[in-house]
Amino acid sequence: MVTSIATELINKGKYSRAYLGVAISDISAEMSSFYNDNFGALITSIEDNSPASKAGLKRGDLIISVNGKKIESASELKNNIGSHSPLRVVNVKFLRDKKIDIVNVTLDSLDKKSVSGELTYQGLKVVPLSSSYKQELGANINGVLVIEIEENSKSQTLNIKKGDIILQIENSEISTLDDFKRAIASQEKKRFFIYRRGSIFAVVL
Repeated sequence: MVTSIATELINKGKYSRAYLGVAISDISAEMSSFYNDNFGALITSIEDNSPASKAGLKRGDLIISVNGKKIESASELKNNIGSHSPLRVVNVKFLRDKKIDIVNVTLDSLDKKSVSGELTYQGLKVVPLSSSYKQELGANINGVLVIEIEENSKSQTLNIKKGDIILQIENSEISTLDDFKRAIASQEKKRFFIYRRGSIFAVVL
């Protein structure tokens, strides 16, 4: 991944991250029995009109390899996809109903995700925080508003809820979707500082 990022920075002066359009998680040994004892990256949700959606991938599919490289965890899939350039066609092998299938997926650019006015990350969906909503809260705060939480996602297990406001990620204050997008660009786990009903709490996501 570092090599591909460095090469693109040298050649183009900027780096565009490839985008598959899925929320994913690891699976337990017990769940692995539903996938012929394989491990991989379990798709927990798929964004509309995303590369994954267009290729026919579905919630419940277990991705086990990309371009012949074995995938055994969600982080391995993130790193693999992140090492490719947007518009690259990748060969995705997955399990569905205990049967192996393969599809070619044309990756897109993560930069295009903000066009719709919302972003998703680890099962949560956020939109800009409107001035009218700030007035309703009676609080002078900046952030992005959580409008949806995917069931069984990492965000749900951490008790993040619809209506929460993400104020800060690591040391970056969040005021816009672009702030949010930049803050989630790396693969490392991050501290999220969240406002709810007059209180602020932190989670690692």
